[in-house]
Amino acid sequence: ENMGLHFWDQHRKGNRSRNSETNGDINSPEKQQSNAGVREWLSGLGLQKYAPVFEIHEVDDEALSMLTLEDLKDMGINAVGSRRKMYSSLLKLRKALS
Repeated sequence: ENMGLHFWDQHRKGNRSRNSETNGDINSPEKQQSNAGVREWLSGLGLQKYAPVFEIHEVDDEALSMLTLEDLKDMGINAVGSRRKMYSSLLKLRKALS
């Protein structure tokens, strides 16, 4: 369950500075780099299939820790098990970042 937190912790400061430099192009190298932590986090949960959903909704490394259970529902994460795994991990992520 803590997979992805290690990556996140190592890269969060660098990604925050890069996030301000990204343009709106989802395929830009900057945008892909800013989503690296999100992809790694999802992969660590075994839920990498949801990476495109997070990209469509412009959830980057900075926004990830701010997501709520309602946000996940609004994003279309309909499978309760997956949504609960994500939310549980998000709560741990918030705690680790505080």
